[in-house]
Formats: sequence, structure tokens, C-alpha cells
Amino acid sequence: MTCIDADTTYEIDNIMKSHGVKYLEAQIQGNIDAAMSGYLIILTAGDEIVFKICQSCFEAIGYQSFFFGTIGSACKINLTIKMMMSICVAGLAQGLALGKQFGFKIDDMLEIISCTNLSSALIMDKGACMIKGVYQPEMMLKQMQNDLVSVKKMAEELQHSLPILSAVNEKFKECILLGHGQKDVSAIFEAF
Repeated sequence: MTCIDADTTYEIDNIMKSHGVKYLEAQIQGNIDAAMSGYLIILTAGDEIVFKICQSCFEAIGYQSFFFGTIGSACKINLTIKMMMSICVAGLAQGLALGKQFGFKIDDMLEIISCTNLSSALIMDKGACMIKGVYQPEMMLKQMQNDLVSVKKMAEELQHSLPILSAVNEKFKECILLGHGQKDVSAIFEAF
């Protein structure tokens, strides 16, 4: 189980098939805490029989497992979710930075957010990191930026425009140039 791009997944599948081996692509959603507590989400594609055989293993390490059919599908949905997470975190960073410029305390802003429909575990966790200015890598910014490049490439193959992703990706690249690539994705706040 890993987080690799679709091209690599296709290559692995072809190698496995050439040796008569059935392959199941398995991508994960979740962090170290989720892994330690058995709350990973496992996204799979490939051979459905292998998926059913692996189900007890997935239940031991994960909260939910999903099967999406053809090889590459798990990668595509995983990267799409990561794109949405990146956009949310960048939007939070930009909003908190603007609020700070308006003269508001960002911890007050986050408390208000906690009372609204915008509140989520992602928003509250990454917002707390931004308030503290502590960016222990849970979702490494550089890796997330690489994932954005992969999503953009896949979308371009479909001639699907991603203008918001493009803007967020530029901000991620700026943050990496500022020396925050090895930090958590919440360090994007430093680019605003």
C-alpha cells in the first residue's frame, strides 16, 4: 500500500501480469495517528478477488476500504482527494492571513470557524498549526506539491482545466522556495 501515481501503478500491474500474478492497487488516506489507531481509509483497484481476500487485513488496519474497479482508479481518487485537501488548507491560510492583516487574532478566527459549517478535523488541525507556527510534518508540503503536479498532469490528459489547483500549486512552490518543503502542509501559511 502506497501513494504512487497512476503511471507507476500501470507499470506495476503490467509487470505482475507478465509473471502471472494478480495485483491490487491499494492507496491510503490518513496520517500516522490514523494508522496507529486503525482508522486508515484504504482505496483499492484492480482484481476484485484479491480485494475480497485482503479484506480482513484491511479491516485490521483501516476504518473503511473501497474498491474502484480498474487499475489506476484508486490512485486517481486518492490524488483528487489530496488536491481538495490542499485547496482547503491553502484557502484557510489565505483567510487567516487576511484576517490577521485586518487586525483580528487568528486564534479568535479559528474559534469562530469551529462554530460554523466550515469546521472539520482538517481545518481545525491545520489552523492550530498555523496559529502556533509549528509545522511538524504530518502531510509533508513538498510531497503534497508533488501530488498536485500528478493530479494536474492527469487532468491535462483529459483536457480538464484546474485553475484553482494551478494557483494553489504556485503558492506551494513559493513556500518550498522559502524553505518549508519538509514541513507540514500547514506551513503554506508562511507564504501568505
